[in-house]
Formats: sequence, C-alpha cells, structure tokens
Amino acid sequence: MSGAELIAIDAERLISAYTIHNGTLAFSGKALSTIGNLIYGRNALYFWVYNHHITVYTDFLFRRLIKYLINTVPEGREELFTYESIAEKLADDYDLITFVRKYMSIDDYARDLYNQLFNRAFYKSLWKTPFEFEAIIKDPAHQDAFIRLVGQFRKEEDGLEELERRIIEANNGLTKGDFYIAVADFKPFVPVAGKAVYIMLGDKRKRFQEIFQESIYQNPFREIPYIFVKNDQVRNILINRLNEGRLL
Repeated sequence: MSGAELIAIDAERLISAYTIHNGTLAFSGKALSTIGNLIYGRNALYFWVYNHHITVYTDFLFRRLIKYLINTVPEGREELFTYESIAEKLADDYDLITFVRKYMSIDDYARDLYNQLFNRAFYKSLWKTPFEFEAIIKDPAHQDAFIRLVGQFRKEEDGLEELERRIIEANNGLTKGDFYIAVADFKPFVPVAGKAVYIMLGDKRKRFQEIFQESIYQNPFREIPYIFVKNDQVRNILINRLNEGRLL
C-alpha cells in the first residue's frame, strides 16, 4: 500500500502453514521464517514509512492547519465537517483543499503553516529516528521525562499547542512558530486481545508472543515525540534545555 518494497512475504506459504491441533487453529512450525519476515516487514513499515519524520511532520502540519482554519473561519466547520456536508453535499478532499487555499492568507500563522506544507518549506527535525533521539538527549532519565511530558499534554485537546506555548514562556529567545511538536506512534505486532495465535513446534503448541517476543518489541519506545525547528538558534536552545532536563 505504501509502495515501499522493504521485504517479500510468501503469502501462499503462510496460508498453507495453517493446521488444526486438538480443534485449535495454529501455524505449522515450518512457517517460522515466513512469520518472522511478516513481523519484520510490518515493523519496518512502521519504522521507516508510517513514522518517517517527514510523514509525521506533514500529517501534523495538515491537521494543525485545518484545525486552525475551521476555528478561525467558523463556516468552514459547517461546510466540511457536519453530517449534512458529508452525507448530502458529499464534501470530499477536493473541497477541503479548496477551503485551505481560500483562507490560507487569513493571517501570518496560517500562511506560515500553508507555506511549510504546500511549498515544502520544511522545518528541520531535531532527530529523525529513535536512535538519534537517544543520541541527542543523552541521559535516559531526560528522555523518559520528555516522553512523559509530551504524553501528559497530548491527552488534552490542543494539548501539544499548550505545551509549545509553555516552552516558549519558559525559555528566552523562542516565539510562536519557532518550533512544533508532533508524535510518532509505534504499534507492536501483537494479536488482537482474546484471539491468541499459536505455532506448533513438534507436538507442542506455543503462543506467538513466546517465540517472537524480541522481534515484536524491538523498538523500546511506543511513542517518540519529534520537535521540528525553524533554525539553528531554536535548535540549540531546545537541545540544551532537553539535555539539562529543564524544558519547562
């Protein structure tokens, strides 16, 4: 679906590996390599495609821009996000883009978000992968504290915007629009709750998680906050404060 060819999955071998053991559906142990490839390929998509820093950034920009415009231009909500507009007037993506282009110059903030998204005037990410996150924020305690802080604010509507505002207030040299915070979600490959997947090893039935525990949870973080910055001055301020553990 993404177009990225990260790994080949032998679907026929995977399907043919289904077997019945004492009335329970299970995979034959002969399919271990194929199942391993499936897990690796799925994790790789989350890691390198779905949560690529540019994907996270552009998704964030579009959401932030749409939300800002419909709050600034109230008729936008009625035109695009009501039952009538969707079910009866059949509002679609084209209508949404038309709305954005119509009101993108309503003020400097909207214009800046639009310019980043549609003219690819991208801000730079402080880190691009979980590995860089650990390298840039050197103390694991500070890494965990930052993840908890973002998670706390993320629970609330407009929480990340409020966090950005508080960081600006707490640090000289920062103004609105100097940086943005977005979050990548890494979802481990686990069966649906209550629907166990079994694999036969000889005459023994093993749970999927028992065999592939390390592969499932190879990424130590379920969420990684990204910070996208306007320039090197903003970058230096934020990195210094993150490493001091005193962002707020």
